[in-house]
Amino acid sequence: MELSEYRLRQCLAGHTADVKYAMFDSQGNIVTVSRDTTAKIWSQNDSVFEVVTTLNGHSNFVNAVLELGKSEKFPDGALVTASTDSTVLLWDRRNLSEPFYTLIGHTNTVCSLALNQSSLTLISGSYDGTCILWDLNSGTQKLVLDAHKPSVLCVTVLQDGNFATGGSDKLIKLWNSTTGELIRTFQGHTDAVRKLVQVDLGLCSCSNDGTVRVWDLGGECLQQYVGHQSFVYGITCIDGVQEFATGAEDQLVNVWKGGSAIQSIAHPGSVWSVEHRVSENGISELLTGCSDGIARLWTKDAAFALSEEEMSAYYQDIEKMAKEQKQPSQSTAQEINGKKYDYVWDVDLGPEHPRLYLGHNQGDDPMDSARTFVYDNNLAIEHVQTIVDFIKTNSSPFEIVSQAPDVNPEPVKPTGPPALFPVLHPIGFTSLNSLKHIKRKILSLNEEFELKDSEYSLSGEHLHSLTDLVNTLQETAKYHVSRVYEDHVKLLTKLLQWPADFTFVCNDLFRSTMVHPTGGAQIAKTCPNAVQLLMNSGCNADASEKSFLTASQALANLFCIENNPFSYALLEQREKIIDTLNLALQSEEKVSLKTSVTAISTVLLNFAVLLSKTPGDTDAAKIQCASVLLEFIRTSQIQKTDEAIFRSIVAIGTLASSSQLALGLFAAESPVIESVQSKDERIQKAIQMLQKLFSQLQNE
Repeated sequence: MELSEYRLRQCLAGHTADVKYAMFDSQGNIVTVSRDTTAKIWSQNDSVFEVVTTLNGHSNFVNAVLELGKSEKFPDGALVTASTDSTVLLWDRRNLSEPFYTLIGHTNTVCSLALNQSSLTLISGSYDGTCILWDLNSGTQKLVLDAHKPSVLCVTVLQDGNFATGGSDKLIKLWNSTTGELIRTFQGHTDAVRKLVQVDLGLCSCSNDGTVRVWDLGGECLQQYVGHQSFVYGITCIDGVQEFATGAEDQLVNVWKGGSAIQSIAHPGSVWSVEHRVSENGISELLTGCSDGIARLWTKDAAFALSEEEMSAYYQDIEKMAKEQKQPSQSTAQEINGKKYDYVWDVDLGPEHPRLYLGHNQGDDPMDSARTFVYDNNLAIEHVQTIVDFIKTNSSPFEIVSQAPDVNPEPVKPTGPPALFPVLHPIGFTSLNSLKHIKRKILSLNEEFELKDSEYSLSGEHLHSLTDLVNTLQETAKYHVSRVYEDHVKLLTKLLQWPADFTFVCNDLFRSTMVHPTGGAQIAKTCPNAVQLLMNSGCNADASEKSFLTASQALANLFCIENNPFSYALLEQREKIIDTLNLALQSEEKVSLKTSVTAISTVLLNFAVLLSKTPGDTDAAKIQCASVLLEFIRTSQIQKTDEAIFRSIVAIGTLASSSQLALGLFAAESPVIESVQSKDERIQKAIQMLQKLFSQLQNE
């Protein structure tokens, strides 16, 4: 029996990262490619698809795959894969253990493939802006075309043998496959063109502008379909333009018929691809590739589809995931800025504020967790008790009682207020500024470099990494499935090497990347010289006030990565960094931005935390840090916020708690510390705690 709508048939889970594309082949198999650098062939066994072969040959993301039919050269046919490693690999089905051809010619990510089976001509499209036509009989290049600037995103071969391309320049171009001449340019999309398929009327395209358009081959737009809320990545025809399906960044597959979306199929992540087939039973099926690393097979065949109840449960799970991202929600063993927590809750302060993350470990004092959250995110102190109550309510573990309770328990004695120092964990800057503004500014600056043909110009791959990274960071609701990848960090490394006058937004993008749960670890893996790069890009005496601010904030976040992989580099550069902060305190221009003093005090606090945990003789380092903290308190020529003062006082307390030498220095300068005037209750309490430490020292 054929159902009226598609239902889930099977989840194909085998990849460890995004499934960028999934296809049906002519042998009844499914082929998937992934950001985990592999391609997998899934064969049907008793109606269930299982992995039978994994193709390992690429060194970076695999973005596309197509099937080459049987020919004299390849009697059993072949598969072709394209990768971010700039290569195209051809796999002869007679021996899939290694590539038959490695096609080298592109200088950047290869993201799309198309095939003219009759002439055995492969067409590849790349972020380098070119299309290359390959003769698969010999594995050699036939033509290289400068097709789009900066990138070619999609390619399709037409029935007459010519081919069409779509690019990040918003254009569609029709080409003569024999001569390489441009036949026609189609204009209409307002953003990058992601996929092209031929239909009876001409061409069908989908775009980052959220639309699907139908064109005749004369270049006229005949129809436009609007139904997705974000980038449309994939399109497949079911019955020409009368019925087709699209997959998009908004986590939906829409099935269109007669010009309207008749079904929306929700996914737990971005839908990178969607393909259609008619099954062996003559019934329609769809195949999707998703950012959660799973390919999904959807069918109208009642014999294989989930029941209505099971589909209802599936959609309830999807809705629950979405709902949990919109409300304070709990999960376990998650990370914030690379630091693991037993509990992580999402905190939504409204549409005008970024989503925040509250972390807590079982056994920690809820007051410490609440206070850290408030201080890290510059929230009002009056929220602390509310957050403490929330943590206590939502983190109570089940207890197994092995003996009868005491019927006459001792009354519980009230405890005093929790200590404000020593601080045990570094703090960072986790708010997300306008990422769209950051992206626009970086693109604007890059245009200046391109006009000058500068070495600092971003490549097509860099530009796509920029778009992908910004999308990843701003979609906080998808942090449970999204990731920061190596190509994202390579982009950041390139940006931090721009001239110092241009790096203020680059530093901020770098800092924002560390807010993502996987950002810090990927930066540590891909950019081991991050400390030096940030010093060069803004944390130095010659930097502008904006670059100094954003570099200092990014530097503060480096301290927060789990297991602190940058601790050695930070300690090695400690003297230069702290000297730079001290010089900044003496320059009204350098700290003219109000948040600069908070950035300085935060870096000093994080150094205090790091030094207090570092074994060996660190007294000289602690004294240097202590001296600059005293200078921070003493100076009157800069405007200091209560938050900056509080963090500096807490840093003083942290150093004083770990070093008798530092304690003695602070005690000798106690009048300076006690002269701080503030109505902030936190500052008053911190000074009182310091006074007790000083009194204890005098009494010894």
